[in-house]
Amino acid sequence: SVFFFFVAVPKATRFGNGFGTLAFWAIAQYPFFLAHWDEYHTETMKTFIGPIGVTESQLTVMAVMFCAGAFGQEFWLLPMSHFIGNVPVIGALETRFMLVAMVVPGALFMAANPIMSVLRIAKSKGEALKDVLMLHIIFASAYLWTTTDMWVKAPAIVMLYLSSLIALINCKLIVCSMAKMKVPFFTLEAATVPLYIVCIIMRNQGNPVLDDKSLLVICFSLVLVSTFLWTRTAILEICHHLKIKCFTIKAKEA
Repeated sequence: SVFFFFVAVPKATRFGNGFGTLAFWAIAQYPFFLAHWDEYHTETMKTFIGPIGVTESQLTVMAVMFCAGAFGQEFWLLPMSHFIGNVPVIGALETRFMLVAMVVPGALFMAANPIMSVLRIAKSKGEALKDVLMLHIIFASAYLWTTTDMWVKAPAIVMLYLSSLIALINCKLIVCSMAKMKVPFFTLEAATVPLYIVCIIMRNQGNPVLDDKSLLVICFSLVLVSTFLWTRTAILEICHHLKIKCFTIKAKEA
């Protein structure tokens, strides 16, 4: 659910459908993923760094949503001079940019700590960097979606696909951390990343393979199928371990 909070915040603060929305979405959820990556390689879950932790992050999101709901989304378009008077430079900025000035440095600060922790403690630094490589590929290539017609017509659906993709990768990382399993690198949902990279680049060069809508439908469908299969497998493994039945009924003994 955390990933979907980060989809809602840029919308609530009227960032529009440009690169700013995508950048805010990526930066805000970056430390959340890295926290679980840190736990996987160091066997220690850190829920806060200095004065900033899970609770503070949730309260910030709640405050953003409350202001948008109570005062309207236009609240975030008000100049800072509305609150602090005509202070040079700062007073001319819109309130939403002050939110960015607080969130972005905080998120980057929280991301730096697990990176340094893993590089210091992880037994295999190469393996650790491989486990987080796909996340960086997704963040780096997500900008390609802003060049498509689907980003203009239905940006929320594109963001939902990207959020579902990262959420599934993060869930697998959490399960692997708990079960002491090796993190899979190239999975069914990860296969959608090179697919959309190639298709969008070829379309931008005038050699379309798929139209934007079909591409999004295929990518999102593969993520949903992978989510179903992974969830089913995880449930069956847990049931087998606990010796309980979930999807089957034990035959009546004669």
